[in-house]
Amino acid sequence: MRLLLAPPVRMVSAALWKVMKQRDVMLYGVVEEFVTSACETVPGLLTVRHQGNILFFLAMISPWLLTEAENDFA
Repeated sequence: MRLLLAPPVRMVSAALWKVMKQRDVMLYGVVEEFVTSACETVPGLLTVRHQGNILFFLAMISPWLLTEAENDFA
């Protein structure tokens, strides 16, 4: 039996942070799902305002970054 060196939530959080740092737009939906499910599972984890700000940012920046990525490959 193997022991985890880090709790699973911390590992997922680190992976999602890496997605955000690398601006991996294709995985922003995963980040959005994690934020939503974490806030549903742990009420009070984020205020409604903070959760809204995060989700709004993801929704606004995703199309812009996709356009930039397409321009880079063109």
